Amino acid sequence: MGNKLLSENNAADAMERFEAALRADSAYTPAWEGKGKCLEAMNKWVDARNFYNDFIERDKMNAHPYLRLGLVYQRLRDKESECEVYVRAYTLGVKNYDVLAMVPMCVRDRYDEKMKLIEEAIAMDPSRYEAKTARLELMMKYNSVDVIYPEALKLLKEHPKSPKVYYLMSQVQRGMSYAPNDSVCYYLQKCINMKYYEASDDYYLYGCRQFEKK
Repeated sequence: MGNKLLSENNAADAMERFEAALRADSAYTPAWEGKGKCLEAMNKWVDARNFYNDFIERDKMNAHPYLRLGLVYQRLRDKESECEVYVRAYTLGVKNYDVLAMVPMCVRDRYDEKMKLIEEAIAMDPSRYEAKTARLELMMKYNSVDVIYPEALKLLKEHPKSPKVYYLMSQVQRGMSYAPNDSVCYYLQKCINMKYYEASDDYYLYGCRQFEKK
């Protein structure tokens, strides 16, 4: 019943069901998983972080709380902790899309080893953008703008509703110019309009605003 209520966007009532199940059996894993999702649905990110950490302490070999905790840290803008939990999930043998897309950006393996994991994720679900943006970010560290720019354009055409893609495009564009320009500022503003937090913290925005005043 809890999962049904959650699927109907009734997180508060679903929470009551899951908590009742845990009072009856504190080791009932589906209720732990459900309660965590309720906290996420209610945007209680700090509570969700604490909850999933408790979940991991109770069941260290269960991959589910690691994966959910990674998403929670993402919402809390805690990149270091997000990396840590995805790497821990990977060491447990978890090789789903999110782990394969994220782990290469968190470890110091060789370029080809990182790219192999990312390509596995893309093959697993070509419709998603996260692994493709990870591939572009990795390419940006090792390749020239001439190589990166066509890949960035291709990604933008495939995923025009992803703010992360616009943000990476702004970074590619700034690599082609030492000063703010129309293209960089356009892509950053698209991110702001989409409420993408990385762009709102970007120091380059100040340069864009000065550029617009000229």
